[in-house]
Amino acid sequence: MRHNIRFLYSVWRNSDDKLMILDGNAEECAAAMGVTMATFRTFCNKGGNGDWTITKKSIREIENDING
Repeated sequence: MRHNIRFLYSVWRNSDDKLMILDGNAEECAAAMGVTMATFRTFCNKGGNGDWTITKKSIREIENDING
């Protein structure tokens, strides 16, 4: 897995329920959404907004899902 990254995010665009990014780091997600990192962090604190749904998982959770 990626080093020094503790969390990965998945982002859906609510208007058409399109998965924009699966298990991306914060910078990748902000870029995919076309927003700044500050805006992305604000959305993360709320779990998204009317336009986006964002989920957050720790690297450990993802590894446990993969390894059972």
